[in-house]
Amino acid sequence: MPLTALPPVIGHRCARAFAPENTLAGLSRAAALRGSWAGQAVFCEAGGSAPGLPELWVEIDVRLTADGVPVLLHDDTLERTTDGHGAVAEAAWTTVQRLDAGRWFDRSFAGERVPTLDAFLRAALDLGIGVNLELKEGPGDGGKVAEAALTVARDLWQPGAPGAGAQPPLITSFASDVLEAAARVAPDWPRGLLLDRIEPDWTTRAHRAGATALVVNHRCLASEAAVAALAAPDRTVLVYTVNDPARAAQLRDWGVAAIITDRPDAEMAMAAGAGIRLAENNFIYGSMVTSCEGRGHNQPPGAAGPAPSVAGTMIGRVP
Repeated sequence: MPLTALPPVIGHRCARAFAPENTLAGLSRAAALRGSWAGQAVFCEAGGSAPGLPELWVEIDVRLTADGVPVLLHDDTLERTTDGHGAVAEAAWTTVQRLDAGRWFDRSFAGERVPTLDAFLRAALDLGIGVNLELKEGPGDGGKVAEAALTVARDLWQPGAPGAGAQPPLITSFASDVLEAAARVAPDWPRGLLLDRIEPDWTTRAHRAGATALVVNHRCLASEAAVAALAAPDRTVLVYTVNDPARAAQLRDWGVAAIITDRPDAEMAMAAGAGIRLAENNFIYGSMVTSCEGRGHNQPPGAAGPAPSVAGTMIGRVP
């Protein structure tokens, strides 16, 4: 299924600059941030505003526990975002569900739990938020994460279920074999190939996966021609992870369809193509974004200083 329309911004791991990633608290914060701009937004033609299209999506990461439960965790180990230890693939759900997934970010989120995919998708549907579901390949995966995660997800989009009539998730992965497995389970759902680098075989991999979207590290794109080289009438280009509004506006002008960002706030939505005007009561955030970028993509907080304090680094009104 092609992606015919997209919102201007997609919250990276929900709203990673403002709440612990891949959590229900992060989803709630993304919904609150959306409330600061969605009501006055007029999406530009490139982004589309199809009937029933959610005004915001969030991107989440899904892995399997040792007993095959799809849960929201980015890393293959537990240390960075929980108080647990060891490999996710070696931890049973009974262990993972007891872990604290919030205190590492800020003590105000202490007690936040790792959600199951089922619980998260139900909450997102209830809030009217779309989902980009990134599938993380585990050791000896063989398509297991795609089968388990999409079996759970498809149940929620069946007639009479909470997602009936709603836009299905965009399924993405760096692994083309995972996307091939996803095509077997949910052939009618859109798939996107993640690219950290533009390598010579990307077209072959995208074709194998049946990808109708490319989700590209924005640092790979230095010109409008670079975007045009990736796009096609049946293929959409999205970028990750953009936290500078000026860069978001530039990429949007070059033809990028959607911006994946740690900060799906009003300023980023405007930069990414939503026709809104910032007012005094919109949220303007400062050094939180710098702190998030400063410690490096996917690095633990200790790699470049402690995890940022929400109270200490948020500027303006807290949603």
